[in-house]
Amino acid sequence: MGLMACFGGNALRDVFQVLPGFLRRKWLGAPEAGKKYSFVIPVRHRKGVRLHNTLASIARQRFPVARFETIVVDYGGKDDLQKWLKESGFRCRYAYTN
Repeated sequence: MGLMACFGGNALRDVFQVLPGFLRRKWLGAPEAGKKYSFVIPVRHRKGVRLHNTLASIARQRFPVARFETIVVDYGGKDDLQKWLKESGFRCRYAYTN
């Protein structure tokens, strides 16, 4: 499983907060079968246009969908991001950590 991208408000801080749990797969479980790469998008109180544009950009790429997964990691947000993601219709997994 390769790590293709990380996005967030402060990328370096986001990576250091989210990556250890991602690598241990403690709260995500096993990767989806057959997925080789992951887009990990750490967010906190960021649902809206920026996250929508990021997910839309990932959805528009030409890389085969069967070879990657998109994971949105909500670290401590209280803005009901999981519901927003379900309503948005994007293919992504949701994980919450604080």
